[in-house]
Amino acid sequence: MKKILVLLMIISLFVFFGCIEGMQNIVTGLAANSGGKGKPVPPPSETIQQILLKANTTTNLEYNLTIKLNGNSLPANIKVYQKNEKYRINSGTTSFEKAVIFDGTNLYNYDYASDEYSLSGIPADLVGVADFIFVAQQALNDSGLRQLKTQRINGFNTRIIEFSLQGQKAKAWISEDYGIPIKLEKSLKKDTLSVELSNLQFNSVNDAVFAVPA
Repeated sequence: MKKILVLLMIISLFVFFGCIEGMQNIVTGLAANSGGKGKPVPPPSETIQQILLKANTTTNLEYNLTIKLNGNSLPANIKVYQKNEKYRINSGTTSFEKAVIFDGTNLYNYDYASDEYSLSGIPADLVGVADFIFVAQQALNDSGLRQLKTQRINGFNTRIIEFSLQGQKAKAWISEDYGIPIKLEKSLKKDTLSVELSNLQFNSVNDAVFAVPA
């Protein structure tokens, strides 16, 4: 069970970021769209390109992250804190909880049960969470970017788009106010992986969240 939860944390780290091939192998090992009807996009007051650019300034937030594989939620509670390049991911259950912390320089693992920190064996420059600027840039650079419909999800008005994310087809629900994906779906060979953000709070994270005792 503990091994599965650690793998789930790695998925949450990589899902928006660079190590897609590694993530595909992890997901395949764990495995056993959500959609919803939207409405046609009205004549927009802002273009989707203008909305995506807002991700550049959405750099301080916290949220719960739900991961689904082929529509089935994976069994982990994931809470993410982000401030600029720093992040903290709490993941696990009430009986087993771990955290991954990047303090801007080093990447640490934290075990709640033992109250112990340890340097991670994963190089910090290979790990990231919900890199919203990267996702937005991938969409902006895709000449085949398509805007589909609008939909309100988790309290946010979103534009649904299809685009190429690291060479693979993806669908994202982009917040009109913040330019970040409230939900992202991606095909992984024979599987569909989706991540969804909920209970978002903005400009609420301070540096103490990332502090690691000397």
